[in-house]
Amino acid sequence: MGIIDHLISAVLISIIPILYTSAGFAGGSAFLAVLLLSGYSPIEASFYGLIFNVVSASASFIRWRRYLERGLVWYVVGSMPLAYVGGQLRISEVWLRLLITALVITSGTLMLLTTGPSRPKSLSPYVRVMVGMLIGLAAGITGIGGGIYLSPFLVFSRDALPKQTAATTTFFILLNSLSGLFGKIVGMNTPSNFNLVIMLVMPMVVLGALIGSFIGANKLRQSSTRKLMGTILIIIGFSILLAGQ
Repeated sequence: MGIIDHLISAVLISIIPILYTSAGFAGGSAFLAVLLLSGYSPIEASFYGLIFNVVSASASFIRWRRYLERGLVWYVVGSMPLAYVGGQLRISEVWLRLLITALVITSGTLMLLTTGPSRPKSLSPYVRVMVGMLIGLAAGITGIGGGIYLSPFLVFSRDALPKQTAATTTFFILLNSLSGLFGKIVGMNTPSNFNLVIMLVMPMVVLGALIGSFIGANKLRQSSTRKLMGTILIIIGFSILLAGQ
């Protein structure tokens, strides 16, 4: 990558947290897309995507934590062990790119279909743990914290209100990303050379996450932001697919 490419990537990565954290996400899927489109390998992108998620979700959770409902933490209980396992799994770069593309496009489509209805009843802890396990495995493999998979489920199943969904997904993303990152390190499933250029944008990621989560928690309606993100995710998914041709 040249200097211009690095600068463009840095600008995009700095903007992403503002949009994503406003709806209770960290931006892992967009981080992945930017890195893949910038020439990074899927292995590098998935590893750095988890780092970005940890930084972004940590800053964002400061704003969203007051909406977290204790019972929804069962999703995290189920997801963390499988996120660790997923982080150690080695998949060929071709299949990893296809998996990321499929999950991002599917999640974007679900985002466009969600409406955020009121919650008539809660799901059992057993169901929450099982769903968390499935999402945690996918999150660990792809380097995405899992929030874009969990949020549509919470809304479709009517298991959480919009603000609770945002708080739950932020917490979910943070712990899953830490677990997946640890799994990749233990399993030696990491880039051969650590990229210091990427780490230089971390302060901007923190700032963007603080701004975005403040706007989302206090100013914006979740439905509008979620529909915008759904459209962006679909575009990103097809961009990743075309970049691999």
